[in-house]
Formats: sequence, structure tokens, C-alpha cells
Amino acid sequence: MTSGAQVSAAVIAPPGYAERLEAALALASEAADLPDAYLYLLDASGRRLHLAQSRARPAADPSRAAAGPLAEQLEGGAEWSAPTPPLELTRTPELETERAVTTPVGTLWSLPLESDGDLLGLLQVGPLGKRDPRRAARQGLAALAPPLAFVLARARREEELRLRLTAAEARLEGSRRLAGAAVDLDSFVRLLLDLALSSTGAGSGFVAIVPARGAAPQVRAAAGMPDQFATQVDLSPVGGLFEWHPAAEGGALVLVDLEAAARFGLSAPIAVPLVEGGEPLGIFAIDFGPDRLFDENALALLEAFAEQVRLMLHNARLFEAFSHSYLDTVKGLATALDARRPHTADHHERVAAVAVAIAAELGGGEEEAAALRDAGLIHDVGLAGTIGVEGGNETDVEHPTLGASLIEHLPLPPAIAGAVATHHEWVDGWGFPRGLRGEEIPRAGRILGMAEFLVEMGTGDAVREPWPVDRLAAEIAVRRGSQFDPEVADAALRLAARDGLALSGVGG
Repeated sequence: MTSGAQVSAAVIAPPGYAERLEAALALASEAADLPDAYLYLLDASGRRLHLAQSRARPAADPSRAAAGPLAEQLEGGAEWSAPTPPLELTRTPELETERAVTTPVGTLWSLPLESDGDLLGLLQVGPLGKRDPRRAARQGLAALAPPLAFVLARARREEELRLRLTAAEARLEGSRRLAGAAVDLDSFVRLLLDLALSSTGAGSGFVAIVPARGAAPQVRAAAGMPDQFATQVDLSPVGGLFEWHPAAEGGALVLVDLEAAARFGLSAPIAVPLVEGGEPLGIFAIDFGPDRLFDENALALLEAFAEQVRLMLHNARLFEAFSHSYLDTVKGLATALDARRPHTADHHERVAAVAVAIAAELGGGEEEAAALRDAGLIHDVGLAGTIGVEGGNETDVEHPTLGASLIEHLPLPPAIAGAVATHHEWVDGWGFPRGLRGEEIPRAGRILGMAEFLVEMGTGDAVREPWPVDRLAAEIAVRRGSQFDPEVADAALRLAARDGLALSGVGG
């Protein structure tokens, strides 16, 4: 008899998902001593099972062609048509019992596979012929079914994660192309610097870019410069390596810190400013070394390369401005949703504030807090796409995915879309829309889910009084480890203990 360890080794070892399913069917066929095996898996709706893998005799095998009463003799009597199993089965109570079933490929023994007490799929083996299925098939499969269901559930989860990762990578690539300069700026400036050096004959150079309005330029690409140059050089418009003045736009910057230039090995640098509307965007500089004099043609080439960087920066800023404007529009839509009912007024604002407070209690940084605030302000915006839509609860279940899809194409911190998409997932896997569990749910999603629960239950509605803090704390303790991440739950409990949740409408 095959042990659970042997099942796990045989099914998990193959590298591909299809190969794992094939290995599972091979074990089932061997255990039942029957040639054909078919695996059906329950789909996301929970109402249908789809044929995921089959392991059957070749279509040309006469024994398969004549397996059941549906086989037909073709004209001349020399060939048989090869019947095929159903591609989809509708879930019924009868389907979830062990029994013999008549199919186009003959009589098969159908065995339900369960994972964590719920139906995972069906295993069907055959053909049974005249043998008693309870003796011929059931005996070998009974012991195999539990470990087989366990490893198949694991293989399916891994495949779902792989597919989600592939989809995420595809979306990221789309964001890169859409964002253009915002994502590929470093590689772009490195390419232009290399071209500038090769076309002018200069020995070294660098490109520096202003990271934010009013800040000093920071080196983003350098060639032939000392290792410490990028971290030690001062490129401030006032008091830095070069002198910036209105006349500099369209011309070369003036080297003023000769001591710093000597320290960095700059002997004959030419630098042009990157300026947009009188605002400094950066510097493009090359250095010919001590043996070559200033070259007017080199300056013209450098200005041409600098213009390409300036245009790229300009486009990146335009896209950044568009992204923030678009995000503000999405926030406005979420605010409009809150205004529909008195008890939901400022719901998104309050969820955002509580999420930020929990993140701070967990020791999170400013970036996490900013991402959670933005996610909190839009977390239920996907409901705007489900109001009045046929499908009722089914459409509501998808509102986290729909909300995340509104912003995932923007060059925003990934935690924002990730939190929106997963704020209704539970750490034990019983949440929605994807049934993620544990670390599969990003931390921002786990925090946002807790924040919404606190605001939702602490606010009350037209038919329910708001829960007081002590009841909220008791409920969090009960749901710790099932609905809520233990670390996040503990942080919320600490805040509740010192009245640090600031939930509007919550009693003492």
C-alpha cells in the first residue's frame, strides 16, 4: 500500500503542474489496477468541476474505443471512434459520494477528494467492466485518497501562486512601458552617458538628477569617476561644485569649487544644466582629462544629449502628476460612495486613519504609513462597479480586485494596490476573493483588513448599535489567528487598551 510520504514524493517531485497531476493519476491507476484515470477539480465558483488531467489508453486502442455502448463502428467496420470524458461536471450532492458512474468512456469508479473538509475534486478510474467496483477499485483507492488530496491541494495552490506571479509580472511590465522614464530612467541616462563619452572622446562623466523640487541633484549614472564621487560630491545650485545662474540655461555651468574638482580627478569638465521652465532638473557633465582643451563641438553634442534627458524627466514628471491626479479622482469616487448613507460618512477616511495607527504600533516606517493611507482612502472603491450589477453578492466579492485594478497600472508603491486587493482575505484562507492565507496576504492587506473591521463594527449602522471598545477587543481576541494576523491583532489590542483607536461612534 502506498504511504502518504510516497504519495507526496511522487506527486510533488515533478517540476511542472501538469506533470504533478499526471503523477497523481498514475498512482491512482496503479492502486486500482485500472488503465484509465481522470481528475476533475472544483473551480473558483464552487459550482462546477473541470477536467484537469486525464490518463487514458491511446485513442487508437481498440479496447478504449469499444469501452462502452456509445462506441460506433465506422463505415467498413475497420475503425472505432474514440469517446471522450465530459470536460465539465456540475456539482451535485450525488457527485460527492463514492459510486460507479456511466460515462462516454465506460463505467468508472468516482471518488470525491476532500481538502480541509471541503470538496477539492473528483478522481475517476476505470473502465470497471463486469467487476464489482467496491472490490476492484475502492479498496486500492480508499487509503490513497487522503494523501493524494493533500498533495493535489498543495500543487494547485502553488500553481495558482505561479499564475498570479506571472500576471503580476505582466502588469509590472505594462506599468514599466506606461511609466516610461519613471521606471527606466537610470538605464536611459547610463546609455546616454556612454554615448556622450564615446562620441566626444571624453574619459569620464556623470549625470545627476534632482530627486524632488528644491533638492540638490543626485548622481544617477557615472563613468570613470572615483567610487566615492556619487556620495560625496556637492551639486547644490548654491555653494556646490558648479555655479548656477539664469544665463546657464542653454549653456555650460561654471566650475567654481576647484579644490573638490581636483579631489575627484576632474581637470577639464564641461557641464550643462537640465532646466525646465527655469527650474533645475539636473546636470549632464563630461571630463576630457588634462591633455585636451575645451571643445565647442563637444559642448554642442553634450547639450543634445542633455536635451534627451530633460525630455525624459519632463515626461516622467507629467506622468507622475497624472498618476497623483488620477489617484485623487479614485479617492473622490470612494468619498462619493461614503456619502450614500449617513452611517458610512467618512468611512474611508476613518479606515485610513486606523490603518496608519496600527502600522505605527507595529513599528512601520513612513513609506508603509503613506501607502496604507492611500489604500485606506480607496479600499472599497471597487463597490462602485458592483452597485446595481446583476449578480448581487458575487459581484461584491470581487470588489477588492476591481478596486485594485483601477490603480495597479500606475507607478505607485505596490503596497497600495496589494492592500486594496487583499483587505478581505483571512489568514486562515477563508476570506475572499482569492482565499489567500498567512504570508500570501501582504502585510498592508492584513493591516487594512483589521482597520476596516474596527471601523465597520465600531461605527454601527441603521439596524445595529456600534460595538464598544471592550466588545471589539474581545472579538479581535477570538478571531486572532483565524481572520486576523496574530501580530496585527495584538497591535490593535494594545491600541484598544489605551484608547488609541479613535473610532468615531464607539462607546467606552
